[in-house]
Amino acid sequence: MNRRYQRATLRTEIWIGQDGIFTRTPDFLRDLSETGAFIQTQQRFTKGTILSLRFQLPFSAHLISATVIVRHRRETSGVGVQFLDLAPEHAEELRGFVGEQVARVA
Repeated sequence: MNRRYQRATLRTEIWIGQDGIFTRTPDFLRDLSETGAFIQTQQRFTKGTILSLRFQLPFSAHLISATVIVRHRRETSGVGVQFLDLAPEHAEELRGFVGEQVARVA
């Protein structure tokens, strides 16, 4: 499958927030790109749901915070989300991480 943006798998603790309340989850990001991610989760979010997401990249001292929208849902495995609001420095950090991971696998 040809994809517009490179993707990387990241297993890290995720905090998911809705209505200002964040919950630490056992979920992880899969197919992380500079524009979005697939969240491996048992939680049920419907298409169009707006969430706040916090996660940490390896070797980073801070959390990346983003507002995301659920773009699609797989019944048994999770949701695909698109980043709506991501600070420029976080976007750059994310782009660098994904690029490094893709280069490492190639």
